[in-house]
Amino acid sequence: MPHDQNALPHWTTTILKAAAFFNIAWGIWIVFFPSAYFSLLGMDLPRYPVIWQGLGMIVALFGVGYAIAAGNPLRHWLVILIGFFGKAGVPFGLLWAYGTGELPLRFGLILIVNDLIWWIPFLIILYRITRVLQNRNALDSDSDSDIYHILESVCTASGNSVVDLSQSGPVHLIFLRHFGCTFCRETLAEFGSRRQRESALASAHLVFVHMGSPCRGEMMLNRYHLSGMEHISDPHRRLYRAFGFERARLGQLLGPKVILRGIRAILTGGHWAGRLEGDGFQLPGRVLMHRGKVVQVVHYKTAADHPDFTELTKLNPVLADT
Repeated sequence: MPHDQNALPHWTTTILKAAAFFNIAWGIWIVFFPSAYFSLLGMDLPRYPVIWQGLGMIVALFGVGYAIAAGNPLRHWLVILIGFFGKAGVPFGLLWAYGTGELPLRFGLILIVNDLIWWIPFLIILYRITRVLQNRNALDSDSDSDIYHILESVCTASGNSVVDLSQSGPVHLIFLRHFGCTFCRETLAEFGSRRQRESALASAHLVFVHMGSPCRGEMMLNRYHLSGMEHISDPHRRLYRAFGFERARLGQLLGPKVILRGIRAILTGGHWAGRLEGDGFQLPGRVLMHRGKVVQVVHYKTAADHPDFTELTKLNPVLADT
């Protein structure tokens, strides 16, 4: 949005353009003159210069990414984040190489201009982006404060009213992250698996809320053995905002525990990340409705949080009897 773009200071674009220029220039120099840096430092020439040239191509491509991000840092925040991790990780790798005697200390001179000086500017840019997106979320939440008014106008992909569905029994609205998210896919897989073997969950009335198209939602539910389940397409996040489901801070999205949970989800369940579909910052959550009223709202703290299946299955029969 234009007003969001103006909320970022002008120097953020200047920094990204400078990073783009340096990376492209440095990458081109490595590709066309692979021996120049080693000769300048008085080091032996690399045995396989093509590997060094390949690194130069990667550096130049990062520069192209920064140039694109400079046009709209809010939209291309992920490029900036990946770039920061790259610049933060390379020095540690070279320190390890120096400690093992693979490279001399003077080889790391380039780190000062290629990596170290960008740490603080990139961190500040990412912080600013997070603040702008959080403020936008707060403004949107204020405009969508009438939850019941919104619920009355919301129907599932099959045309059923959520309010009407809750009149016949408790309804669990499962708010997902975007379909490309590892944790979203893991959640769907767990629902599909448990629903097949647990009668309490099989009888629960579940409605999945997602940011994809109705067609995409149907395809993903079928993929995880949830065919026939009700789902709501909410690409503009009206329901997410109405129930106060926040957009993640960086720690909630990429904290150590979240990263470890993501690695486990990939290694144990094969839930690889896919294409970003929707708002990558959106946190998941759960809402329980019964007889047209909101009974419970559960806000998850990180992108990796999952529904408490024990609580979910216990609530269903209790409310059904009331």
